[in-house]
Amino acid sequence: MKNIKLFVMAVAVLLIVSCSWKIPESVSVKTNAEYNFTIGTFSEKLSKYLSIDTLSEQIKSSSSELSFDVYDYYPDEDSQKVAAGGSAMQQFLVDFSLQEIPIDIGSYLDKMDFADKLKGMSFDQTFDVPDLSVSSFDEPINLPDINKKIRESADLDFGDITIPQGINSTLSEEQCPSQNVTVNAPEFTALDFYSGSLVLYIICNETPVVSTNLKISLLDGDGKEITSVSNVDLLTPSEIFLPLAGKTLVPQMNLKVSGTSTGGTSGNNSTYSISARFSDDSTISRATGLTMSIDPVSINQAVKIETEDAFVSCEIGDKSETEKSILSITTKLPDEWTGVTATSEINLSGAITAADAEFNKTNEFREYLINRNLALNGKTYSKKGIDGVVSGDINVGGTINISLNKADIVLPNGEAPKIMISTSCSITKVTSMTIDLSKYESPIETKVEVNEDLPSEVSKFIEEIQLNSSGLNVKYYNMLPEGNDIGFTVNSGFFGITNETNSMNGGTGTADAPSESMKFLGSEKTVITASEKIIDFSAEMEFPGKTEENPDYVTLTNIEIGKSYAVGVTVEPVFDWESIKLKTANTAVEGNVDTGLNVSEIFKSLTDELGDDSFISRIKLKEIPLYLYSIVPEIVQDFTFTGELSAAAYDAEDNLVGDAIKIEDDSVMPASVLPALQKAAGSDSIVTGFGDTSQSTNIADLFNIHASGNIKIDYNFNLGKSDPGSSDPTIKIEKAKLEQFGEDSVSIRLHARLVLPLELRVAELDENPNKPVVIDIMKLMDLEPGDDLFSRNEPTDLDDLEKYIDAIETAGIRYSVKNNVLQSDKVPHIELDTQDDSLQNEKYNISFSTGTLNIEIDDMKDILRSYPFSPTVKLKIPVGTYKIPRNAEAGVGLSVYIKTDGTVNLFGGDE
Repeated sequence: MKNIKLFVMAVAVLLIVSCSWKIPESVSVKTNAEYNFTIGTFSEKLSKYLSIDTLSEQIKSSSSELSFDVYDYYPDEDSQKVAAGGSAMQQFLVDFSLQEIPIDIGSYLDKMDFADKLKGMSFDQTFDVPDLSVSSFDEPINLPDINKKIRESADLDFGDITIPQGINSTLSEEQCPSQNVTVNAPEFTALDFYSGSLVLYIICNETPVVSTNLKISLLDGDGKEITSVSNVDLLTPSEIFLPLAGKTLVPQMNLKVSGTSTGGTSGNNSTYSISARFSDDSTISRATGLTMSIDPVSINQAVKIETEDAFVSCEIGDKSETEKSILSITTKLPDEWTGVTATSEINLSGAITAADAEFNKTNEFREYLINRNLALNGKTYSKKGIDGVVSGDINVGGTINISLNKADIVLPNGEAPKIMISTSCSITKVTSMTIDLSKYESPIETKVEVNEDLPSEVSKFIEEIQLNSSGLNVKYYNMLPEGNDIGFTVNSGFFGITNETNSMNGGTGTADAPSESMKFLGSEKTVITASEKIIDFSAEMEFPGKTEENPDYVTLTNIEIGKSYAVGVTVEPVFDWESIKLKTANTAVEGNVDTGLNVSEIFKSLTDELGDDSFISRIKLKEIPLYLYSIVPEIVQDFTFTGELSAAAYDAEDNLVGDAIKIEDDSVMPASVLPALQKAAGSDSIVTGFGDTSQSTNIADLFNIHASGNIKIDYNFNLGKSDPGSSDPTIKIEKAKLEQFGEDSVSIRLHARLVLPLELRVAELDENPNKPVVIDIMKLMDLEPGDDLFSRNEPTDLDDLEKYIDAIETAGIRYSVKNNVLQSDKVPHIELDTQDDSLQNEKYNISFSTGTLNIEIDDMKDILRSYPFSPTVKLKIPVGTYKIPRNAEAGVGLSVYIKTDGTVNLFGGDE
């Protein structure tokens, strides 16, 4: 409905404007036509607001303890009307229990909480023994910075050089002879450099007076040039960089100085001291015969092993002398490395712990920095919790102290290669495994302790219960190896079981053929309900390995790695009763049952949607038949059930409102079984199920009081025995005889069925008998009071549209209303009130049929200029009687029509 846009009529006239390819001096259009525009349709089914589901929800929210069912009621006579082309009124049936007195005591006990808790001990679980072996867990380790160590330890000895003064020409070799260069540290045979420089700092021992242009060369022992630098002026002290990339240094070298010098006094000499270092970017690619110590290597490796959440720990063993459980750790030297020695200290922590001394290090030499193994036989693998995180990682930690002794090493690209620490774990046998039952997706309940009162119906109406052997039956299969037995202990004072124990032995039964040998049954006994009102029961399964600290832990033995073992338990309470004695010595049966119903509750979903329930007080229900049944099974002989029944309306504070309706004795139908509710073929609708339909009481007047509370049924009965000569005030009922009857014979019952036909009456008002019920239906149109009907943010600007609107002769809305919601000789209608008394037509009436709303052109302009345009839309229902049919639905189809008759001047001329 919100899509009814009146301004469509104004915009639509633009369709009468045509186009021209050549611009004339002026254009005008003469038009005489009628245009129609479909706006859309709106439809709503009553079932959205009133259905089995909405009624059930309302009853449940108002009366949570009531046992009830709601059905669609579609009797045969109604379906015949529909088949003949007529219609049938919607009816609902509410079926609920007022009171039950138990006869089959076993069915009551079976529904108690303690029975459910015992059954909750049942489980089917598979225990998986994980394979904890790890073929190889590799992790790279960074070696120490050997280049930095070489730079830091370098000790190069250069002799002083002497340059004669006053030469003023090229220096001869005799004038400036080569000087020895010795590398004192580190000790090596050759160093091949990948990058960097040898940095010389040459300083005159006196005041410098000689200017030079020298070439300084570093020569090997054979006099071949290793590296050099030219254009060196020693007049000003500075660092001199001899390139080393691609060069090889040896321990004994010579420094050659050649070139020219000027200045100074002839006959005098200038003496220069030399200090040397390797530049910070110096790196080697190879070292031969290198001897030095380097920084220790740190190891911190977490070996990942995945296990299921329930796994806790296991004890490790050896499968055989040739198949042992071993953890190995290896770290090899890089390729082409020799002369390297190492001492390591490695410890294990986490899931497996071991000190360095426990490892076998026999093969830890030659190309291996680490090559050791640990015998795991007798070790425990146990998941650990660290900072709240449980992990099964094995942590390998420690240090490697490395020494180079005349070593040959290769550093590709000037960097030490990474080495790999490889840890493998081969576990060939576990002698035991511990798991946590509480960690499974469906935790296993190993212990149940309950003390529960007998149901009030049992203790109130039953004097004595004769029990045969009763208690607990346990079916199980335990496919764990022998020795993995699960103990079971049961105690129950009520059933006469004292600390009875048994065992579910390993290697017994299968899922398809469980063992049925475990039974925990007490002796026959008589239960006097006056003194034995509590059922006590404790049952406990004791898995191997359980401790007080960890009652959910299970330790399994003789198991095999990679295998799965299934265990299943089915716990069934046993209530084998022989007979009961029903009390009849004027035992009172009294109370009231809240039906959860009143008129407001029936229509609550609709009034919630409308946001208004003020009209409900005018709605009266014509007839609500209530059927009552007194069900006494045939097995109960000499039984009387006498007293009073009434129905009444109550307010929200539980006070009686108006008069109660007494249910006459002849309106309560006695029967041995409750009449069955019969459904239509292929449907869930109830067609019959009342027995004698003449025996009902109309309680519509109670609903029509419109009390703030619900309708309740009050009852006050006494149980009795029809045999006056008997001195025994009880009636004995034997289970063997009861079993000859159907399931409807398990209790004596007081039962009710209520039919809710949707036939309504709009009541007259004393002061204005013909005043209709008025319902504001704006909210059903998704509109709130004050909302603009056109969903605008501002008034509509008509300046550019006015000349088109002036061409409209008449306009309006054509509608077609579908209504099969309210069937009556009275005709409801909808009133649209513009709330603007300046309009020529302030109000419009929409009948429940087909029609047209003619809108004056000036009214249309005023409406479009008005903001917000927020009319009221009200449904008016006259006084009278209405029936709501099955599948009730209301809807409307809408279209806009525009009739034009005039000239529109588009441009030019006299606008």
